[in-house]
Amino acid sequence: MDMINSYFSRALDFVGEEKKEDYKKICIVAFVGRILLDILFRVFCLIFASSKFIIVMMMLGIGPVVAIIWMLPLFAATIRRCKYWGKSKLWAGAVLFAIGPIILWFLLRSDSCRSI
Repeated sequence: MDMINSYFSRALDFVGEEKKEDYKKICIVAFVGRILLDILFRVFCLIFASSKFIIVMMMLGIGPVVAIIWMLPLFAATIRRCKYWGKSKLWAGAVLFAIGPIILWFLLRSDSCRSI
């Protein structure tokens, strides 16, 4: 629970720098959470398949809204990490992909490649 609290603590903070250890935790929580949210949504679809619940959820866009809220802290952390590493902030676009957190962690994990 502490990891989730720390995950959302700087969700809208796009200023500053992100260290390697903190970024690794954020990527792991984002990846595992996204998988769990996907599984949960599929379970809801199976349970409520005959009801109008799923249709209402789809029409309201609840699934994508929850996904955006869940991935926003990773997006902010990636912006901070790119600033620390001296890379383009366009790397944050990888957040949109399902395995984006893992890709970002592998590409932005090293502190030794920091360019000033």
